[in-house]
Amino acid sequence: MPIFKHALGLSLTLAMAAVAPVASVAQDASELSAEEIEALFKKQKTRGLVLATPVTNEAATSAGSSIAAGSTAVATPVAPTALATPATPSAPVASTTVTATAPVTAAPAATVASTAPTATPSTSIPTMTAPVVVQPTYVAVEKADQVNVQISFDFDSAALRADQKPKLATLCQVMRNVDVSVFQIVGHTDSSGSASYNEKLSLLRAQEVKRYLVNDCGIAEQRLQAIGVGESAPYNTSNPRADENRRVEFQALG
Repeated sequence: MPIFKHALGLSLTLAMAAVAPVASVAQDASELSAEEIEALFKKQKTRGLVLATPVTNEAATSAGSSIAAGSTAVATPVAPTALATPATPSAPVASTTVTATAPVTAAPAATVASTAPTATPSTSIPTMTAPVVVQPTYVAVEKADQVNVQISFDFDSAALRADQKPKLATLCQVMRNVDVSVFQIVGHTDSSGSASYNEKLSLLRAQEVKRYLVNDCGIAEQRLQAIGVGESAPYNTSNPRADENRRVEFQALG
């Protein structure tokens, strides 16, 4: 009888294990071939992912400079030396000339005063020199199409360890050769720690990976955009603290 109970208990355990949900494990692109990674990037391109267009004030700056130039042009015809030149012939005539031209001198001055207000609003536009850029947003793709690399960082560190760099070797090769104009490097964390801290840490780690791809892999910097989303987009939604949520994701844009 005890043997039967033991056998029954074992069979129930195996049955429960068979129906238990399998934990979501992120596909590590460092274990894929170059052909497989390239195929994933091509699938991502067909989804129409695009980088948020930066909104800058270049148009406003150029408009301001043209207005400023216009205001200078208005001011240049009023030259004090042009009004003073008639007083040069001789000393006796100069005294009478000054009194005669005094009303004439006031007329251009009044003209300048009337045109000055039109140029005054333009002075505030050229001061806008810092570009205003819209922060790119993260658009999740299907898990099967994601290119994730499980890069291990030391605790509370964003420095890319030497033993982790080989994981990016194949990815480097593909990114150099594939027909993709811009890649987005997305840093992810698990839910340990505060959300604001994780967002900052994930951005720093994404920027570190970008720096490596530029300096060591020879990828043009303008082809890479690093962002950090922290814990907001876990790969394993059932366990936000799972290891596979700590990853660096690569997206092909445009």
